[in-house]
Amino acid sequence: MPRNVSEMIRFYFLLLFLAVAGGGTLLSGQTSLVTGNINRYAKVTSVGPAYVIADDVTDFAVGDTVMIMQMSGVRINASASLPGNYQNFVGTPGRYEVLIISAINGGTNRISFTRNLLNSFDALGKVQIIKVRSYSNAVVNSELTCQDWDSAAVRGGVLAFLVKGVLTLSRH
Repeated sequence: MPRNVSEMIRFYFLLLFLAVAGGGTLLSGQTSLVTGNINRYAKVTSVGPAYVIADDVTDFAVGDTVMIMQMSGVRINASASLPGNYQNFVGTPGRYEVLIISAINGGTNRISFTRNLLNSFDALGKVQIIKVRSYSNAVVNSELTCQDWDSAAVRGGVLAFLVKGVLTLSRH
């Protein structure tokens, strides 16, 4: 710790120099999230071991972080005599995993990932791919929303983002 004024000035000058030389990390502000829908969605029509086929790939790019999510798949048999009887299991609703895109083929709408899927997904159970934004630090100072769930188009209903550092939620 500095003992006198000249040492204090040198100390703060050195601190400022390190902050600027280090890319401004000590002085940088937080990234604000945009208002509204921060995700992009596409219906998955087929699932492979390390890829999906989507109905539209225009909102996705190599290096994007994405979430694959099973949106439905279980139908309740209301006529069954015992509670908890289910029929027509098609995947596991709510199952998801986060992946990184390694390649996109616009001709076939195939999106490949940097690793194999760890879970099984069944496109008959309404699977979607969701582009997930990533922030180093974030301030949420306005309402964030997601696209309404559209069961027919198999899109929406999920708000997801990643924050590697500090997430600040502000009230208004």
